[in-house]
Amino acid sequence: MPASSMKHTSAAGALRRCGQVPDTLYCAMEVVFYKEILDHFGFPHQCELMRVSIPSTKQDAEIREAIRLFEQAKRVSNWKIAADRYEVVDASRLQR
Repeated sequence: MPASSMKHTSAAGALRRCGQVPDTLYCAMEVVFYKEILDHFGFPHQCELMRVSIPSTKQDAEIREAIRLFEQAKRVSNWKIAADRYEVVDASRLQR
């Protein structure tokens, strides 16, 4: 689906990268969803499924919105069906 046809419900357009959000919003956090996958030797690896950028102003509400967007993107009723865990990371500390 082209990005232009996707509808974003949060002010920052949560599926967009931090560098693409309007200047009036500061994208300070990211919610990263992971799934544990076994390699051909049977060793577990944490594979990133999706990364959703959120502003730090209303963190709890934005995390719930990120979870909702993940569920919608993966077409599941509960995020735990598609992912094993999620992590909230400080996007300002990430090297890009």
